[in-house]
Amino acid sequence: MGKFSNNIQRVTLILALGQSNEDGRAIDSDLNAPYRTAITDANIYQKSTNSSADNGTWQTLEYNENNVWQVTPSSPLNSPASTALHGSELFLGYDYVADKGKPIYMIKQGVGGTNIHGLSQTTWNDALVPDLLTRYIDWLSDVAIPKIVALGHYVDFQGVFWFQGFSDSDTAAHANAYEVNLTEILNTRLRAGLAKFGDAFENVTIYIQESPDWGAVGGRPQAPNDTVRAAQLAVGSLTNFVFLPNTNYITSLQGDNTHLTSAGEQAVSAQRLAVLT
Repeated sequence: MGKFSNNIQRVTLILALGQSNEDGRAIDSDLNAPYRTAITDANIYQKSTNSSADNGTWQTLEYNENNVWQVTPSSPLNSPASTALHGSELFLGYDYVADKGKPIYMIKQGVGGTNIHGLSQTTWNDALVPDLLTRYIDWLSDVAIPKIVALGHYVDFQGVFWFQGFSDSDTAAHANAYEVNLTEILNTRLRAGLAKFGDAFENVTIYIQESPDWGAVGGRPQAPNDTVRAAQLAVGSLTNFVFLPNTNYITSLQGDNTHLTSAGEQAVSAQRLAVLT
């Protein structure tokens, strides 16, 4: 766990990255109270674009207000969306505060349809352009984390959660490259970006959320799906990584056979809550 400041109030910080199941496509009409309200002491970082130049703000987490991001088909820049959708963040925010009795800060970016093999701004891994990971690291460093410290908090950085894989399970070639690409993104590039905050940040635990078995219940080709999930297990077994299996949400898919239901997102949250202190 990383401590960034010796200020008074102790707050938990987590990062969350991935594609649409990280962002959340669960329907808010399936969301039960008390998650359908502003969640006191649960905070999410919100920006109007995905560039470090945009000065984002920390906001109280609230469903249908600031809990998800959307990316337009023609642009890699995200904008906050009130889209009546949710991911695991609402469950985690409320349940963490209720269970642990302290504030939580979440810096989340899930972008639907993104991959780690491509050559474009809508991939997480392209050294030729300012890809999603580069811009994410930039605005973590430039604005988001320093703003928590400026509030007078003692930051307890407890982990990074990665939930992605669908867009790399489409072909054997993409799936076969997944382990190398994921290791580069998380163990090399992301850790290097966090190193400016000290060793505890650089060496924080990164949790690899196993993809749903789209080959079994989602109609994807089975072999590439199995390859991606095996790669997630391999990376999750590295030092300072933890693999989170999909046991509790393996069949919790919506009718599109791609995105998790509200119950599935709640199961993801429960896994995350269990590893936080």
